[in-house]
Amino acid sequence: MSIHSSTLNQVYYKLPRGLKAIHTRDDSNALNAQQRRLLILIDGERTVADLMQMLGTVELIASLQLLNEQGYIGTEPSRLSELSLTPTPAAATETTRTIDPERMEAVKQLMLSSSQQCLGLMAKPLIREIEEIRCEKTLKTTLARWNMALRESRTATQHADQFLKAAKTLLS
Repeated sequence: MSIHSSTLNQVYYKLPRGLKAIHTRDDSNALNAQQRRLLILIDGERTVADLMQMLGTVELIASLQLLNEQGYIGTEPSRLSELSLTPTPAAATETTRTIDPERMEAVKQLMLSSSQQCLGLMAKPLIREIEEIRCEKTLKTTLARWNMALRESRTATQHADQFLKAAKTLLS
């Protein structure tokens, strides 16, 4: 199953119904354990890619859609008076924000070398994507794809978390 990069970058927020479901543990909400766990992890900061890394990919998108359709979560904070269909200047800046070029380059080199060593020929599209990273948003998306590719690799699966931790250390 292919997931579009805009989906991986999506951030969800708990709506009033979602907050109530978490705080009251109301069984009438009809959430199964996986959906409840996902609802708890949604914090308005984690992207879908972050959630996939934490929970795995199986049924995550379907659960997000269900929670969204049933009014537990949304893609905008619950500020009805501030809802707007046009992006704000702050949101536009967020997408193009850049990080320290030296740190960015160090992370890219880590991603490139580990991809070449662990993924072989299957890494070609990922390597192109890594080479084209220019901003933090693109880095986060590619970092998630890179980590998932390492996790799915026979040779790197046990080292994927260590590689990710190293990349995050380089960025901080």
